[in-house]
Amino acid sequence: MNYLKSKVCFSTYQTCPSLPVSINRSPSILKFLFVCFALVGVIFIHGCSDELVSVDKQIFRTQQFNWQTTEIQQGNFTDLWADRSNVVYMLSYDDRSLYKLSDKNLTQFYAGDYNLYSMDAVSENAIYIFGISQDFQLTFIKWNGSGFEYIPSGVFLDQYGSSWMRGCVITPDEAWICSQTSIIQSQGGNITTYIYPDSTMVPKSIFKSPGGKIQVICEKYISGLHIQKIYELQDGSFAEVYEHAEPYLQSTTRTFIGQLNGSVFQQVYKFEGESASICVRSYDGSAFNEMYCLSNKINMIRELDGNLFGELILYGETYQDPYQYPKRQIFTWNGTFLSREIEMPDPPAIMDYQVKIKSVNPDLVHIMHNGEGLTKILTGTRK
Repeated sequence: MNYLKSKVCFSTYQTCPSLPVSINRSPSILKFLFVCFALVGVIFIHGCSDELVSVDKQIFRTQQFNWQTTEIQQGNFTDLWADRSNVVYMLSYDDRSLYKLSDKNLTQFYAGDYNLYSMDAVSENAIYIFGISQDFQLTFIKWNGSGFEYIPSGVFLDQYGSSWMRGCVITPDEAWICSQTSIIQSQGGNITTYIYPDSTMVPKSIFKSPGGKIQVICEKYISGLHIQKIYELQDGSFAEVYEHAEPYLQSTTRTFIGQLNGSVFQQVYKFEGESASICVRSYDGSAFNEMYCLSNKINMIRELDGNLFGELILYGETYQDPYQYPKRQIFTWNGTFLSREIEMPDPPAIMDYQVKIKSVNPDLVHIMHNGEGLTKILTGTRK
């Protein structure tokens, strides 16, 4: 069933978006909690250079994009995908629907009685939604441009949990789901199931490496240690190819492994008093090599997308003082220089808003700024 759902407003983006917030804050306490817990879900970055670059020696570039905002009188979207300037797809967990924003029209496609956690795509005719049925079965739900195709996996979870499931799309006919129960491939609707190598580890990402291998990044926190592993599909099973373990309590250094567009990297946080600096290390298949450090220009990266060896779009935070929330901004990074694009609002008192980034190409990016009852799509086109 397709029908128009929400009021949509358009305007040129002149100032940062704002949310009406009236709260009694305790910034120093919130900041302490933020440092202790927010890093668990931190997002990771990678850049382009064979030599270490220090941003301390650089200056900010001028704004690189022109921005337009689209306001939708509806919130709680969970994911975003796009491949052109005037069409954006969004996923709604609450409505169990895929939404298409095309020019000034918002159209809803109800996916059925499934919990929809995330999506990935290679085209508008091959959008895969990774969901769970009412009997807890992991399910591939493919939008083919005119309707949904349902591909049950035959794998069931004990209970719902989006953090226990990750998905990716390789081709229009091939997609993968990774859970703590199994790793599942759908190839033309045919299902192949692999044993998940360690049920105590939580999957963070499943992807295809530049070398053509299916890999999984997973983690766990146990006995004061943060343990992260990379597994690779080899000869019909997933084998461990890398492990990193470090203390996470009262530590001045925290390391996180992630991937962007198939390339694996580390993001290393070094805490000094009230601030933190970030260094990025690239993975060569056996070890990590440091590429550059952002120092105090950005203290945390919460979301990013883009070309690993070109322009990145970053949603980051910079610490100010103990009585203020960290400043949130959209940046671009070209491997040498940062630019400040948009200053974002402080989060609400209770629930944080969600930001998703989709870099379509170096000249076009969509950013979903999602709160309760209101969503803003920020579309940037290069100047």
